Amino acid sequence: MKTPHRKHIVLAVLSTLATSAFASELVLTSGDLTSEGYYIHSTPSGVNVINLDSPTKLQFSPTNGYSTFTAIYAEGDVVFQNGLNLDIETNGVDQTIGLCADSSSVTTNSLRIKVDATNGNAFALMADNSELTLEGQFELIAKQNGELGTALYASDSKISLTSSGNSKIAGNLDIYQGQVQITLQNSTDHWKGSSSGDLKFTLRNGAHWEPIAESDLDHWTWGADGVLDVRNQNAEVRIVSTETVIENGAILKIDLANNIIAPNASDLFISGITNTENVEVWVYAENSSKISQLNADRYTITLDGTVSLRGAETITENALYTVSTTPIIGNDGTAWVISGLQSEI
Repeated sequence: MKTPHRKHIVLAVLSTLATSAFASELVLTSGDLTSEGYYIHSTPSGVNVINLDSPTKLQFSPTNGYSTFTAIYAEGDVVFQNGLNLDIETNGVDQTIGLCADSSSVTTNSLRIKVDATNGNAFALMADNSELTLEGQFELIAKQNGELGTALYASDSKISLTSSGNSKIAGNLDIYQGQVQITLQNSTDHWKGSSSGDLKFTLRNGAHWEPIAESDLDHWTWGADGVLDVRNQNAEVRIVSTETVIENGAILKIDLANNIIAPNASDLFISGITNTENVEVWVYAENSSKISQLNADRYTITLDGTVSLRGAETITENALYTVSTTPIIGNDGTAWVISGLQSEI
């Protein structure tokens, strides 16, 4: 394992371009950082070209309490010549940030940031008054103390991420003003987490979203074959959006064994549906034998638009399992209900 061979790096632009290269695996100490807790700090003038090994692994465990560790603090125009692939582990830092873009325009052909923080909060990507556009594979993974952290925190920024496949988001998306668009459109794309703020999100073509608790979005498209997966939730899932567009053939996966919702509450609630024509969502229900354990023998789904639900008789996914069930789905006037399930899985 390599050890740091220099102190913290500040990219000083003497002309219009500066290039710096960094080792692939480093164990850092407080002496390797700026007083603000930055390891790499680009300057706000000129163009900063950063050449990182792929992946670059950083570990930081201060002997004394440390408020913030930021792997890369980007100001001005920043170009990651070989893409950005960060794997960060910290212990005992209040706040760990993979990339913090501050009034910055970031250019990269790949984006993978994984932050695992013990005894602190994790942020994979943080952006303020910054721009980043990427069409390709990306990963934003934030874990803190064994739980999901913040994959993206953005304010007054313009960010567009469009997946070409194998993209993953693990963590919450917190957006404050600006324009943030994320498109997952491949069967190998996956997001686990929730959102708040001004996010435009598209899910289709086998991509999976596992929402946690409540999400608040500006706009989201639940496209054909896009999978909304709430099988692992044991509390009400709410998706509140200014505008929700559901396409015919969207997919909902539920697990009836996880229903512990109070009477008169929805297990799943989706608002802001703007469809003017009726479309059908396919419902795949697991553990149908648990119907006797449900409150009032029903699983309740509230959709406030002209959307209907159809039970999927058979689902086979990646040859890992097969579900055979025919749920009876009806509308009681206020919500869709699933009841009378008899078949085993």
